[in-house]
Amino acid sequence: MAGRGPYRLLLLLFPAALRERHGNEMARLLADRCRDARRGVSRPRGALRVAGLWILAIRDAVHHGLVARLEARRPPAKTSRRSAFRGGSSEGFGAARWHDLRHAARGLGRSAGFTAVALATLALGIGASTTIFTLVNALILRPLAVAEPGRLTQVTIAGTGVDTDRFTNPQWEALRDRQSAFEGVFATADVYLGTGPEDDVGRERVRGAWVSGGFFSTLGLRPSAGRLLGAGDDVRGCPAVAVVGHGYWRHRAGADPEIVGRAIRLEGHPFEIVGVVEPGFAGMTVEAATDVYLPLCAEAIVRGEHSTLDARNTWILQVVGRRPQGAGLSETRAALEPVVTGVLADTVPRGWEGDRRAGYLSGTVELEAAASGFSPLRARYRRALLVLLGGVGAVLLVVCGNLANLLLARTSRRRGEIAMRIALGASGRRLLAQSLTESLLLAVLGAIAGLIVARWTSDLLVALISTPDAPVTLDVAPDHRVLLFATALAIATGLLFGVAPALHARRVSPQAAIKGTGEAGRPASLRTGGVLVALQVTFSLVLLTGATLLVGTFWRLATLDPGFDRERVILADTEILVPGLEPEQQRQAFLDLLERLRATPGVQAASFAELTPLEGFSITEFVVRAGFESLLDEDAEVFLHRVGDDYFAAMGAAVLDGRGIDATDGPGSEPVAVLSESAARLVFGDAGVVGRSLHLRLGEHEVSEPIRVVGVVRDAKLRSLRDENTATIYTALRQQPPFFWGSTLTFQVLPEIGVRSLEPAIHAVLEDGPMRTRAQTTLLSDRLSASVARERLLALIATFFASLTLFLAVVGLYGVMSFHVSRRLHEIGIRMALGAGESGVFALVLRQAARPVLFGVVLGALGSLAAVRAIASLLYGVSPHDVRVLVASAALLTGGALASAALPARRASRADPAVVLRCGTP
Repeated sequence: MAGRGPYRLLLLLFPAALRERHGNEMARLLADRCRDARRGVSRPRGALRVAGLWILAIRDAVHHGLVARLEARRPPAKTSRRSAFRGGSSEGFGAARWHDLRHAARGLGRSAGFTAVALATLALGIGASTTIFTLVNALILRPLAVAEPGRLTQVTIAGTGVDTDRFTNPQWEALRDRQSAFEGVFATADVYLGTGPEDDVGRERVRGAWVSGGFFSTLGLRPSAGRLLGAGDDVRGCPAVAVVGHGYWRHRAGADPEIVGRAIRLEGHPFEIVGVVEPGFAGMTVEAATDVYLPLCAEAIVRGEHSTLDARNTWILQVVGRRPQGAGLSETRAALEPVVTGVLADTVPRGWEGDRRAGYLSGTVELEAAASGFSPLRARYRRALLVLLGGVGAVLLVVCGNLANLLLARTSRRRGEIAMRIALGASGRRLLAQSLTESLLLAVLGAIAGLIVARWTSDLLVALISTPDAPVTLDVAPDHRVLLFATALAIATGLLFGVAPALHARRVSPQAAIKGTGEAGRPASLRTGGVLVALQVTFSLVLLTGATLLVGTFWRLATLDPGFDRERVILADTEILVPGLEPEQQRQAFLDLLERLRATPGVQAASFAELTPLEGFSITEFVVRAGFESLLDEDAEVFLHRVGDDYFAAMGAAVLDGRGIDATDGPGSEPVAVLSESAARLVFGDAGVVGRSLHLRLGEHEVSEPIRVVGVVRDAKLRSLRDENTATIYTALRQQPPFFWGSTLTFQVLPEIGVRSLEPAIHAVLEDGPMRTRAQTTLLSDRLSASVARERLLALIATFFASLTLFLAVVGLYGVMSFHVSRRLHEIGIRMALGAGESGVFALVLRQAARPVLFGVVLGALGSLAAVRAIASLLYGVSPHDVRVLVASAALLTGGALASAALPARRASRADPAVVLRCGTP
């Protein structure tokens, strides 16, 4: 029983005690070892074979003896639902699950190729999903690191005729002094401030915030050093004090513990640092960390006579209050309504009369949750991220379908093993539990890999939406919400792609599997695989159609003619840093800078303007024709753009008729204007416009002096590339009074050659002159690129999603058909032996592949028509119902899928019937 030759002697070498207690079991274990040695399975070789087998056999016998003794001492288990679920197994529930987990780990380890492919697929699918959710979490879901953020509420006043969610300072002070609906309330506004030593002030900028006295107390923040600002710091004539953010203290001040009491120069004024904010809080604006906090009253220190503390028409402040415990939004709104009525009555902007005054006084209070702070980026990307989150859900379903097909094929190949386990007493529930354990283990490992992928790609996506002019410092570090999301994805995907193979494993017939006939020869997994392929094709077509539309939108915007030279223009945002200059001195300083720019070698043309194209800002005015021929308000509104002489030459814009603004259009000369093509049609119709006059409406019954039209230029985009309205009136900036010129202005420079090489020279000319200035240069092409950052992000991610799902659908069909052919080789051999030709077999296999593909295309077409509605608002220049896009996407998907199915079809058609029939079904 122990084998032949020297292996019979091994039993005599066992210790006597073991031989007496477990002689039969030892003999059986030794026989197994000897059999392995004869077959070459055992690792010991040569002289070590006998010693190795002896040691292994003793280990087996001891292990068996210990297990037997433990089982003998264990009391008999009572029958329960849990034991019934285990199929009558006597092992504990935890032990059973641990056994299933070890079995799954060993199985995945033995199938290294399958495991690697599955983990890579899951890492991409779960990683993409977690990446998008990470951005959603950072921008939308993550609350501020303050006390009880759920009670924070932003206050706005709607219906006043002012399109903003902000307050003027007089409005804020009136609300602060009258309200009792909030436990605490504060106002804040972001600002960039120049800092640096006294002789170089302003060359470096920090992000600051004006905050009212209740800012830190309402948020429940504490200092990590010194103290925070309070109500006593926010009074008119307040001292120059500041609090720095924790990030600024660490990264720019080197975490200096002695920073409290030191001074920081802001816009040339020294401010005493009185404290450092606790870590975790980076300001009310999510995507940009605040470096320094100044009391609201200090705005008068920085801006002097240009302070807006008493201005009734400068809306800059965002107001937030903390609701009392248990108070809802509706209850708080009701308490604020009479207060806001009084606030509006006391803060009517000067000069607002008649209907404009009545409209202002009819404003109503609105409340909105502010737990997540403020975010301009959120407003721009919210819909895009939610669309991507829906798209990534479709990607996950395709991933699950692909993995389910892989597991079905793997289960079918293991049907002999499964049949043997069933024959030995394993219940269907136990097989289901073991199969799902393997799927969940695979999903958990994939989720871990996906978290690693997401951590890297999240930073990459933040870099994609960040621009040089507006860098984004979004915190995308994973928190408990991201980890819970990844865990939920792991469980959901594990169940989704594991249920079908698990159920199939329960239906394996031991007799058929052992004989190799019946259902084992034509398993139901092939039918299930076809259904899964159809679903993969469905979701792939939806994503491919959406991606095509989004890529088309990005392409239209990226190649759109904006009406000016999009490649060569250099922009220079310039600020005069000398405090206390008279308006005329500031005006003359900018004119001197313009002349210095024009004298710079390599400059073809230079000018300046009040606004920069594509910044998202615009000034609108109502216009009337000469003779007070009033136009309808909805038709008379145009963009107003005040520009310098040679502006159109500096922007590379074509003058179609007349002339542009030139140096003769200065103070004291006749007011002139240049109209865009759209503005000319709007105001004067199709007749010639050069030499005619118009007026700007100043009030209900008042217009400006006549403005003579001297030219017409091409339509150009001013606020954004998506603007359909390009009706613009250009007036001469030189003709504006001196007080109109502030301390900031944007220059436009058109180089002769070498755009990049001229940029440093322009920067040096603006900053190294006799007047101390700060300049930030950028290419207009970079600003154009930044203006389509959202569209670029959508196009890139959607293309990746569509490519991934297309690849998975094609590979999934190839896998199903390859497995299908391998299971039907015997049948195919019989067909060919009875006279079926290669073309017939090829067509037979291809028809079977085409059925799920065509069914999926039909479902996908219907799904695409419904899905494009969700992205309609994100499109530009393409129709969401363009049949050509749907047909092209369906043709690409169908062609790729059938091409992948043609490979196993070709292999089947070239099979040798004699070889197939002799070898049988593998």
